Amino acid sequence: MGEQRIDGETYLSERDMEHHRQAYNTVLKQDDLEQIHLSNFLWNMPILKNYPGILGYEGKFKNIPAILVGAGPSLEKNMHLLKEAKKKAIICCGDAALPILVNKLGIYPHFVIMGDPTEKQAANFKGIDTTKFMTIAATICAPSIFRVVDPQHLCVYNVRSESALGSLIPYHTGRKGGMPAGVLTSGSVFGFAAMAGCSPITFVGHDLSWPTPDKMYAEGVVQGKHSYQKVVKFKAECLLFPDINGQLVLTHSTFINFYIWLKGCLPRITTRLYNSSEAGILKMKLIKVVPLKEWLEKFCKHELVGIDEKIEAGHNYLCPDGMIEKLMLPKLKAAK
Repeated sequence: MGEQRIDGETYLSERDMEHHRQAYNTVLKQDDLEQIHLSNFLWNMPILKNYPGILGYEGKFKNIPAILVGAGPSLEKNMHLLKEAKKKAIICCGDAALPILVNKLGIYPHFVIMGDPTEKQAANFKGIDTTKFMTIAATICAPSIFRVVDPQHLCVYNVRSESALGSLIPYHTGRKGGMPAGVLTSGSVFGFAAMAGCSPITFVGHDLSWPTPDKMYAEGVVQGKHSYQKVVKFKAECLLFPDINGQLVLTHSTFINFYIWLKGCLPRITTRLYNSSEAGILKMKLIKVVPLKEWLEKFCKHELVGIDEKIEAGHNYLCPDGMIEKLMLPKLKAAK
């Protein structure tokens, strides 16, 4: 008999998904997290008027392919392909992957998207020329981010959530553009690229799991990130989940929450989505698993023209203050 393979979507029952959703909503409403968001926003509020929002990027890259780079261990398998890929696709990454791209590969992404509110994220920019890309930061990011990123290469957005703070912040910032809370920074990276019209989109280095407890990230993340994750995530809520090959791997409830969030988004949007991580758990009916080399050969046949100008134009978009906030979403499917 052959080796048994387990499908992730059938592995998660509706009851399981509801349990994870409720657990995640409970975390979002914790007083300590709300206090971090509030403190960060109050520190940032006086300077937020100096930064443009993300409104200018809505649909800006319609039907342009995009690669979403994460810092998972699998990134080491195919990151050598990204240097050439930058000429033919928009490259977006979370801030954790930035040091790997710059210091290991010598390439800069087009966009770095941030959502994590903790101070430690500033270390991801240490020694890096932040004029080489556009940083997209949430208004509740740590104040230190606004001191390490070049102000001429930064846009801000509001995180739209069910919390009272998430509802009130837009009244103080003016219209910047809001994106739904995507559980992980990966959700914000996906949300930005899809809102900007990119399609097809593929994930690279998004394992959402660990091959072993000693290998949590690709080589090149900032020092101390491995140990921090071990201290935080290995304390509780670890579990097994089927990977793209149907084998059980070690993961965490936050990764499963992102899986569930993304699974809920995909039926409503037109964006074509793929996974080229070649490892991890990101496999479902509406995400095709395709190796990065094959994905590039199929969708990235031509070099991009005028991308730098489009990025600059989106950054310079002006919107009058005081307007009602706009939720920035991917193109939605027509109602049946």
